[in-house]
Formats: sequence, C-alpha cells, structure tokens
Amino acid sequence: MHMPERLSCCRINEPRYIDNKLVANGTIYCMRENMKTRHRAGYGIAVLKDYWDLGIGHMLTKCCLDYAKKLGYEQVELQVVADNKRTVHVYEQHGFKICGTIENAEKLKDGTYRDLLMMLCKL
Repeated sequence: MHMPERLSCCRINEPRYIDNKLVANGTIYCMRENMKTRHRAGYGIAVLKDYWDLGIGHMLTKCCLDYAKKLGYEQVELQVVADNKRTVHVYEQHGFKICGTIENAEKLKDGTYRDLLMMLCKL
C-alpha cells in the first residue's frame, strides 16, 4: 500500500469554562505533516491567572496527553519560558523532561531577552 508523503493534520482543542467564561485551553497539534514526523505532537496551554492553583493546568495536561496517545502520537513536545518555574513543574509532573534551551528566544519591549526550554514527553 502506498502511503502519502504528506498527511493531513488536525488540531485538537480542549477548552475549559467556568460560569460560561473561557478560563483555559489546551491544544494538541501535529508538529509536521510528513511521514517522518507524524509520531510527534506539539502541546500548548493557557490558563487565566485568576484560575491558577485550581488544578486546571494539571487536568488539561492529563486530558491532552491521554488524547494524544489515543491519536497514535508517540511523543509530545512543547516550549516554555525558562523562568516560568510553575509551569515547568506542572509539565515535569506529567512526564515531560527538558531536552534543550533556545537562548534569547524572545525579545521583550525593554530590550531584554528570555530563553525558552524545549520539553518532551514520551507517551
């Protein structure tokens, strides 16, 4: 059977609402649309500050990792600001490991830079 060189990709969103207000969202998406990298998924999450410390980030991360595994992904990758210790800790609790650093990845308005950590979770 001939497999296409490029595959169609989907993006899976997991929004969370409280009192009809969107307070958080987690997203799983394919990293690239080709045969060599179709085992890799990217992950992103956002939780409004007023809703931190309620376990929403943990819940979304678990839900998205479970879903990525069901979709057949073998690993999930993300980038996070290096000084965001709170979020790095959540990811580590779910099996993510730091696999690299992108120095000066973000340039802020005041001219300073922030590094990004690359993290990977094998499913």
